[in-house]
Parts: sequence; structure tokens; C-alpha cells
Amino acid sequence: MPKSAHVDAFASFTLAILLLFVGKELAARVAWLRRYGIPEPVVGGMSCAAIVCLLYYGFDLAVAFALDARDMLLEDGQSVAAFYELVPLGTEGREPGWLAHARDALENALQDSFDELDENPWVLQLYAQDEPSFDQYMQTLRDYVQPRARDTAFTEFYLRFFGHHLRAVAKPGGLFEDTVVTRLRW
Repeated sequence: MPKSAHVDAFASFTLAILLLFVGKELAARVAWLRRYGIPEPVVGGMSCAAIVCLLYYGFDLAVAFALDARDMLLEDGQSVAAFYELVPLGTEGREPGWLAHARDALENALQDSFDELDENPWVLQLYAQDEPSFDQYMQTLRDYVQPRARDTAFTEFYLRFFGHHLRAVAKPGGLFEDTVVTRLRW
């Protein structure tokens, strides 16, 4: 039976931030990580997993991390929510096999992250932002302009120019279709 070490919530959160920097440094130094587009947070997380594995199998020490910084008790006083953020993965121009592998890895990560419980099951909600209209954002941008810069030629040009850009990226079908490399709409 391995000895156990408990890492409290503050230390877990601090370690997570440290691992982000470790991931950034490793991704900057290791060419194949960059070549395959592996995001820095994933590199940091895998580094942590390797260390925990080494501690468990090499030193017979089981490490448990407190999840208080990740989990939140909901209003009913019983339900708990956990929050995760997915890191974008560059998929443009990738081979179909690579895309299938990335999809399978995400599916496996989601399946392995939540226990299948008969009582109090986890409910997975995904949120993605796909704005068909940027009118609200444009109003927020207009409201953000400082009084001294309002109604100037530059500000009006910038707002017109940026509004044109947002309308272009929000139009059905995207900006253009790449018929050569990705065969995707952009």
C-alpha cells in the first residue's frame, strides 16, 4: 500500500500555474511539440502526470490534489460544478488521420474525466461562441471610446473599418473558401 501525500487547494492552484509556465518553456524548446501543435497547458499537464507517475511507481507515494479551486458548490447546497477550459488546437491543413486522432483523444479525455454514477450523475455542458451578429460587441466598443476621442475622424474611421471586418467574418460561409490546401471556409 503506497504512502499518500495530500496537496491542498492553494498549492494545487499554484502548481497548476507553475505547470503552465513549464509547459510554455518546454513547448518553446522542444521542436516536435511545436511541430505537432501540442498546446503549452497540455505539455504542463503531461509533465505533472509524469512526475506523479514517477512518485507512485518509483517511490511508492500516491499524490492526491485538492480540487477546491476547480469545484464550486451550487445553490442547492448539494450539487457541485467543475469548470474546465479547452485549449484550441490548430486543425487547419491537417491530415484526416491526425484530425481523427485529435477527436478520439478529446473523446477519451471527456469519458475518463467523469465517473459514471447512478446517483448524482455528472452533466456535461459545453459552451462555444459562434456569433452570427456582432452588433452588441460593436455597441460595447463604441461605449468604450473615451470622451476625448469620440466623434473624431480617426475614431469614426476605426469603428467603421472594424464594423466592416466583423460583418465580414460573421457572414454565412465565412470570408472565403480555401480550395487548395484545407478545402475549408474561413
